[in-house]
Amino acid sequence: MIKYTKLITDNRVRWICMSSTRLKLPIFILLLSMMLAPAESRCTDLAGIVREAATGTPLPSVSVVILETGDSTVSDALGFYFFPNLVDGTYTVLAGKSSYVPRVLANVTVGVCCVGFRGNINNDPSDGIDVSDVVYLVSYSFKGGPAPPCPEEANVNGIGGIDIADLTVLISYSFKNGPAPPACP
Repeated sequence: MIKYTKLITDNRVRWICMSSTRLKLPIFILLLSMMLAPAESRCTDLAGIVREAATGTPLPSVSVVILETGDSTVSDALGFYFFPNLVDGTYTVLAGKSSYVPRVLANVTVGVCCVGFRGNINNDPSDGIDVSDVVYLVSYSFKGGPAPPCPEEANVNGIGGIDIADLTVLISYSFKNGPAPPACP
């Protein structure tokens, strides 16, 4: 049985899983992100943006399913999707939408957060820093968008918490040939 406890951070309510057991139901894709939950919970959130392969345009209303758990969600108007409280492990993620070829991402490791350099805010699997990371951080900071899946990646300058200075460093690096963000801890 999974037990949940309420955690309030940054005036937002999150439910944190307090057990490492989950139902395993095989069922049913795309760019992934991870957020480390508190260490005692051994659970991690998985989030990302579904994009059209040819243009990179975010896709709304895409069904995204984790095969090993049967958990499913639908991407929002900006292509964002979110799976809270996954037990740390390796998963297969499937995304599909009518008139699009479904995509499967195998061996998605959940529980590893910051990898390489900071700045991969949406935590896409390529670990690249691009305009979608800027959009994700702006959405979170000013529009009430989903929290960055990996706080260490979103703390782009490596100082304190997530703030406007992180956005400044990210924009400088992305568009002005500024210095690379510091390495992950």
